[in-house]
Amino acid sequence: MTITFSGDLSALAAWYAAIVITLALVVQVLQYLINERVRVKIMYGINFVSLGAPDQKLVRIDILNKGKRPVTITTLSCFAKTKGRVYVLPYPPKPIELFEGKSETYYFPQDDSFLDKIDCFVVNDMVGGVFKIKYRNDHRDKEIHGMRS
Repeated sequence: MTITFSGDLSALAAWYAAIVITLALVVQVLQYLINERVRVKIMYGINFVSLGAPDQKLVRIDILNKGKRPVTITTLSCFAKTKGRVYVLPYPPKPIELFEGKSETYYFPQDDSFLDKIDCFVVNDMVGGVFKIKYRNDHRDKEIHGMRS
C-alpha cells in the first residue's frame, strides 16, 4: 500500500489549522466566562465581644470579593425560617464597591431570639446578584462559618 500526497496535503493542513484555532477560541471563551464572573464569599461569626462593651455579644458579617471584577454591594439582609419574611439590616448604609480581594466587615448586636428565626444571610449587589450563606444555629460553639456563594 502506497500513500501519495498531492494537493490534498494543503487542504489537510488548512483543516488542521482551522480545528486548532477553533479549539483555542473555545478555551479562551471558557476561561473568560469562568474567571471574569463575580464571586462573593460571605462569612459570619457569633459571640464576638467588643472591648468597649464586654457584656454585649456581637454578630460579625464579612463580605469578600473573590472575583476579578469589582462588585457593588447594596444590601445585607436575612431570610427568616418562615416563608415570606425578610429582615433588612441597616448595613451597608450606602452601596459599597469591593475591588478584587477587598472585604467589608459589619457588626451588629447579637439577639439569640432573632438568630433563632434566621434561615440565611443574604447579600445583594447592584446588578441583581444574590449571594447567600445558610445560618446554622446548631454550631454555636464555633465562631466563624463561611461558604462560597
